[in-house]
Amino acid sequence: MIKKTKNIILPLILAAILFIGFTQDKANKIPEIALPDEEELGKRHPIPLLFSPVKDTIYVLGDEYIEICLKTQTAKLVQRNGNSFEYKISSGNPFISQGIETTTGIFTVQSKSPKAISKQFNNAELFWWVGFNGNIGFHGLAGNGYYHHLGVRSSSHGCVRISREDGKDLYEKVRVGTPVMVYKSEPARIFAFADFDDYAKSPSAILLNDDASIRRFLSNRLDYLYQGKAHTKNKTRVFIDGATKLRQLKISEGDFAKVSIIQEVPIGDVPLYIAEKDKLRRNETLFVQKNKQKEESSENSDKK
Repeated sequence: MIKKTKNIILPLILAAILFIGFTQDKANKIPEIALPDEEELGKRHPIPLLFSPVKDTIYVLGDEYIEICLKTQTAKLVQRNGNSFEYKISSGNPFISQGIETTTGIFTVQSKSPKAISKQFNNAELFWWVGFNGNIGFHGLAGNGYYHHLGVRSSSHGCVRISREDGKDLYEKVRVGTPVMVYKSEPARIFAFADFDDYAKSPSAILLNDDASIRRFLSNRLDYLYQGKAHTKNKTRVFIDGATKLRQLKISEGDFAKVSIIQEVPIGDVPLYIAEKDKLRRNETLFVQKNKQKEESSENSDKK
C-alpha cells in the first residue's frame, strides 16, 4: 500500500515542481524592447529635464584670464597652470564728480604701459596701466591715500584702481588680448581653458572677433540660456584666442539669476543618470544657500 502511495505522490510532486519552475521563468523573462531608429528619434521633440543651472562657456585659448567682481571689489587673475592671484581694487563710483560705474561685460586687454597720463584728470600719472575697455583699465596712482579704499568700496572715476605693487604684478602677468570679465552680480557666462586642438577638432566652433554678426549670435545664446534651450540651441563652441584685441565687440556677461533651471535636452543626447546627478547637485546647492541665509539671519538677529 505504501509503495503504491509513493508511486502516486512522487510523480505529482515532481510535476508540481516543474510547473512552478516554468511559471517563475516565464514571470522573470524580460520582454525585448524595440529601440527607435535615428529617423524616429529625429521626429521626436526635446523633453524638459531638471538640471543644475548651466552657464554659457567661452573657451580661452590663451594662458590667462581676468575676472573683476564689482560687488566684492576684487580682481582675480587665473592662469592655465592652475595658479590664481587675487588683488584688491577700487572701481568706478557714479556718485562722485565726473564719476561713472565701471562698465560690466567681457573685454580683452587692449593696451599696456608702465605709466600713462590722464589728460582728462589734470595729467594724473597712471602707473602700470592695463586698459581693457577704451579709456577704462587697471592703474595705480601716486601716493598711498587711495589704498584704504582698495577692496572696500568704489572710489575711482570709472577705472579700476589697484595698488602700485599689485598693479606691477598684474602688468607683468598679462598680455594684450588677455580676456577680462567684469560683473556685479553672478554672471551667466564663464571662462574655461581650452587647447588649440579643441578648437581645430570641434565640428562647430567660432572664434570671437569684432564682426557685428557675432554680436547678434552671442546675444541669441544668452536668450536661449534664459529660455531653457541652451542644450538644444547653443551647440556651437565659442573660443577667444587670448591674443586678439576686441574693440568693437561688446559682450554681455549675462545674469545668472535669469537662467532657467529647466533646460530642454534632445532625446538620446544626454543619459538620464547624468540628469539625475545634476538634479541632485542642484538640490545640494539650494540646500547650502538656504543654510547660509539662515545663518546670516541668525547673525543679524544676534546683532540687534
